[in-house]
This record gives sequence, structure tokens and C-alpha cells, in this order.
Amino acid sequence: MRILFHRGEVSDKAACFIISNVLLEIQKHKTTKKFFNFIHDSLRGKKLNKLVKWNIKKDYQFCIEYLEQVANSHKQSPDTFVKTVNALISELITQLSLLIIKRLNTSLAGLKDHKLESFSTAEITKKFEVPSQLTELLFGNKSNSDYNVPKLLGNLTFPLLVSLVLLGTTLASTRALYQNRHFLNEFANDIGAGHHPRRALHLTDTLRDKNGVSSSLSNKLKEIQRANLPIDFLICHPDAQTEPHLYVTQPLTSFTIPDFGEQEIHIPDLLKIVDIFYAGGYDRIICS
Repeated sequence: MRILFHRGEVSDKAACFIISNVLLEIQKHKTTKKFFNFIHDSLRGKKLNKLVKWNIKKDYQFCIEYLEQVANSHKQSPDTFVKTVNALISELITQLSLLIIKRLNTSLAGLKDHKLESFSTAEITKKFEVPSQLTELLFGNKSNSDYNVPKLLGNLTFPLLVSLVLLGTTLASTRALYQNRHFLNEFANDIGAGHHPRRALHLTDTLRDKNGVSSSLSNKLKEIQRANLPIDFLICHPDAQTEPHLYVTQPLTSFTIPDFGEQEIHIPDLLKIVDIFYAGGYDRIICS
């Protein structure tokens, strides 16, 4: 309630509300709390006890391997240590995202056996009945749902919380570098040096489709490549190849929505997009 009634913008209140709930959830989740302690130890060059490693579940063994590499790099040069940490955290977030997708697919596999058209209006209404208490919605009255929501949340809590914290800190650090761009541009104009390159990154999901929009975007890309303009395209596609002024990221997963044509939706690795934006030195983003 203090957050809601505090003076400030709605976006700031929402961000504080989300962050506070994530931190409270971490405090309640012992496994996640221990893992962040392991991360802290590895950043100081301390390795995990072998007994602890043996008790780690098989699905999370890759996390321990990454932390051991971080601990080993602590003895090397500072530049090597920083590069190793950045690379391994990026890979850790990617692998955790894949684990989340895998568990979601496993938990939601039962949806394939239920067709919407097989339900009557009354049955659909009953399926989507929302109880007045949130705890009852999540943990009680299983008669309204064929799916075990507590089990699903239990399987996703650890990888989701760790991914949110690691990804959030990475995005926050990137935002801190770019949020004062207007001030930095004015400062560069005053001193006559240090101007940020004026480059644009165009994010699109229709470049390789077969329609009028994709044809228009393809022609724009050809002109950008011909004139070597300071504009790059970024797409998420499983088969496309990188070209001049065209970055391609592999999707973490892809899916189609029934009854909505053959349009395939690709889920990108968000951190790879951040890395491309950071490395390219762009000052603006175009989305289409």
C-alpha cells in the first residue's frame, strides 16, 4: 500500500512493486537464496563444496559448472575475469530460459488433448471461473482445472527467479549507460567532442515472411546495404543467415497458434539482442 500511495510515476511504482515481490519470493525460496550465495562466492574465487555439488539436481548441474569457471577465472587477469563473467552469465541466462521453456512444454502438453471447440459455452465458463481468493485460484479447488498449477509454479520458481534477477541486473546496467543520452549529446555538443554515433537498429519479425510488408523491408535492406547506411536489421529466425547490415539470432523456441494461419512465432534470446545493441553503439531502436 505504501508503494501505491507514494508520490511518483506509475511506471516507477510498478517497477518497485515487481522488484519487492521478486525479492520477497527469493527470501522464501531457500534453493534460490542458496544459489545466489554460490554466485557471490564464485565471484570471490571460492568454489563449491563437493558434497554440495553431489546434492544438486541433474537439471541444475550446468549452473554449477558455470560458477566453477567463474571461480577459476578469478585467479587470472582482471580483463579475463570480467570477460569470463559476462560470457558465462549470458550463457547461464540462456540455459535457464531453455529449461523454463522445456518445463512449460512438459506441463502444458496436456493442452493438446483438449480442443476448444469440443467444449460447450457452460463448460468453457466453468473452466475459466475465477475464485474470489488468490490462494484458492493458485492452490485450491482443483475441480475447475485439469492442470496442477502449484506443481507448475514449483518447477518454474527457481529458474524463473534466477533468470529475472540476472537479466534484470544486466538490463538495468545497460539502461544506466543510455538513459541520459540527451544530456550526453548536449554535453558533447558543448565541448565539441565525444559525440555518440548516430546509428539505428531495426527490430522486425517479418523480414523473411512472404507478404507485402516483408517485400518492402527486404527492399529497404538492399538499399541500406548498397548505400552502406548507418542502419542495421535484427531478426530472430532459425534458418536465415547473417548478412551485411543484418543480424540474425537463433530462437529459443518457436510455435504456431492454431486457427491463425501458418505464422510461426519465434521467441528470441533477449540478452543476445542487448549484446548486439550494446556492441553496435546504436542511439535508437526501430520496431516493426
